[in-house]
Amino acid sequence: MQSFKVRVFDRYINKFIEHGQKDKTIKKCFNFMSRKEMELLQDQFLFVPYTGVNDKNGNEIYDGDVVWDGKNKYIVRRYLSGYILDKTKKVAYQPNNTIWLSDYYYCVEVIESSYTNPELLEV
Repeated sequence: MQSFKVRVFDRYINKFIEHGQKDKTIKKCFNFMSRKEMELLQDQFLFVPYTGVNDKNGNEIYDGDVVWDGKNKYIVRRYLSGYILDKTKKVAYQPNNTIWLSDYYYCVEVIESSYTNPELLEV
């Protein structure tokens, strides 16, 4: 079975869960007692996947991160089978404002996650 990396964002406290606590949270989410309890956990926790690449400083880039290339800020978004760098705050794909992360990751640095600091997306 292939493993994958995630960060766990707690919507109730508006921050990412620390590494030690993350393991307990993931086990709790996957060992639910009932459908209702699972739905409550999904309301509270957001699992944010790792894109598989690091920025120019070696930091891992996750879905929803805000990255900077020295001129522009972009949000990392999942699109089809990969990730894009989107200059807009809109969820819809816009070809004129988008760059594939796989072609550009070595030129950007992660500023912060859009989940913890949405005002970073302000132009």
